[in-house]
Amino acid sequence: MSLPRRGNKEPTQAESKLNKMFYSAFKGGDGKSVLNYLKQISIYSVGGPGIVPDTLMHMEGQRFIVAEIERRIELGKAITNG
Repeated sequence: MSLPRRGNKEPTQAESKLNKMFYSAFKGGDGKSVLNYLKQISIYSVGGPGIVPDTLMHMEGQRFIVAEIERRIELGKAITNG
């Protein structure tokens, strides 16, 4: 299933459903704890001055995924809470 990532387009029905599922999965205490853990090992992680490019690209990929999860949670929250 191919979904548009960004832009001003209205989300498809499949995207809206996916966003609601992300919100549902991460809105409770366990989900928030998991998301916090993912942030700790990705977004808040520092590479340092001697980091090799491959490691840096890997870290940026992890950050991207966590940011995508957070984005979908917020979109799902907006749909669910009207």
